[in-house]
Amino acid sequence: LFGIVCMACASPAYLSGTHWFLFVAVISFIATLIWIFIYFLSVREALKLPINWILTELLNTSVTTVLYLIAFIVQLSVHSTPYYISIRDRNIAAGVCTH
Repeated sequence: LFGIVCMACASPAYLSGTHWFLFVAVISFIATLIWIFIYFLSVREALKLPINWILTELLNTSVTTVLYLIAFIVQLSVHSTPYYISIRDRNIAAGVCTH
């Protein structure tokens, strides 16, 4: 749910930092949908692959957290200048709602 709110607040992307932020938000949203389908459709149990699913999910969450932290910092630093005052509020809200 937060991913959809973040994508809505930050779009359209007028600055390069917002492009990066939206990229991270969309990629993590797609990854979350994939994990939902893996669990709801019981793909873990159907596939007999030697995959440590818990470790894979931990790595996915860790990478997403680091990318969101970087995107959060980039988003706030790009919109901290007074030149983009008309779009600054909703983009800062998008950066803050990621956490």
